[in-house]
Amino acid sequence: ESTVLLRPINLTAHQPNQTDTKDQRDEPTLSQISVRHLALEGALYAGMQAMARSLAAQISEMSDADLRKGGLIALVIGVGLVWLVRG
Repeated sequence: ESTVLLRPINLTAHQPNQTDTKDQRDEPTLSQISVRHLALEGALYAGMQAMARSLAAQISEMSDADLRKGGLIALVIGVGLVWLVRG
């Protein structure tokens, strides 16, 4: 079973057809996930400016190796969570 990650966002009401299954309609696309991420990040900057500045200052002082390690750890955790949720 292949999964389509990049589907255009349809802003109109979904009109199911015979090829649609419940899983295809309910599963968020990569573009929908990206939009949600941008909304959450925007809320962070709009609502918690001091914390965002503090995080940016801390990140700018970190070494490249530490940033790489943190990114890899976040990647492994994220992939693991997706794997657990999707089964």
